[in-house]
Amino acid sequence: MPARGPGRAKTFSDLDAEGVDFVFKLNFQGALLPTQAFARDIVVVERKCVCILNISSMNAYIPLTKIPAYSEAKAAVSNFTQ
Repeated sequence: MPARGPGRAKTFSDLDAEGVDFVFKLNFQGALLPTQAFARDIVVVERKCVCILNISSMNAYIPLTKIPAYSEAKAAVSNFTQ
């Protein structure tokens, strides 16, 4: 049986919902909210040749095991941007 306690490495099964929610919101809404703000200004002035560029991560395509919320958020950013 693996050691338990503060020094023990966390696994996928150890992830708590609040932590997952925090990481997802931080990484997805961190792109969503500024995009909404800039898009609002672009629509108001009716500019024709503009784009909004969001930067995601390779984790959007090849997720890492111990950080699923980060990978999910980056996949959401990539999908949202497309």
